Amino acid sequence: MTLTGATGFLGAFLLRELLARTDAQIVCLVRAPEDALVADPIASVRAVYAAQGRELSVEAEVRMRRWLAEHPANRHGAHRYGLDKFGLEAGEVKERFAAYEDRYRGLL
Repeated sequence: MTLTGATGFLGAFLLRELLARTDAQIVCLVRAPEDALVADPIASVRAVYAAQGRELSVEAEVRMRRWLAEHPANRHGAHRYGLDKFGLEAGEVKERFAAYEDRYRGLL
């Protein structure tokens, strides 16, 4: 069984319930660290395959490299995220999410 989003609120709940109610093997897909994914997306995908005991095929790698070449990063301009864009400050956000972080710290 494959579960995505296991580090989020709902995914963590589902994972806990699945572990309690089934003996099925559960594979949790999580995002690669963004810096690694951006630096070498093919290596990141290869690592995901390896974690599942699979090998990335030459055909799949060729298709991924073609797609990356046809869709270069920032072709529509760089996108920058920032709390200030939404009128927020880091301390305020941290305070609002403190209970969430405390409750799910082991899963985050």
